[in-house]
Amino acid sequence: MPGQLIHTLADQIDSYFDLPVIDQTGLTGKFTINLTWDAPPRGKPLSLEPFNQALIDQLGLELTPKTQPVKMLVIEKAR
Repeated sequence: MPGQLIHTLADQIDSYFDLPVIDQTGLTGKFTINLTWDAPPRGKPLSLEPFNQALIDQLGLELTPKTQPVKMLVIEKAR
């Protein structure tokens, strides 16, 4: 993908795997990203491990599980 921000990649990973991904790389600017990995066939469960290994090998990035507080706005009743 030509000229995308790194947080856009995080958003795409978040959407694809349905997991919250927060960009903590500190990278700025736009990057051309070409990432390939052996995705499972349609209908098979997604595995994060081969994708994460591809991130490490090809981009030098890694997804690491972490627990941290998340700010939320809760609306109990709309008027």
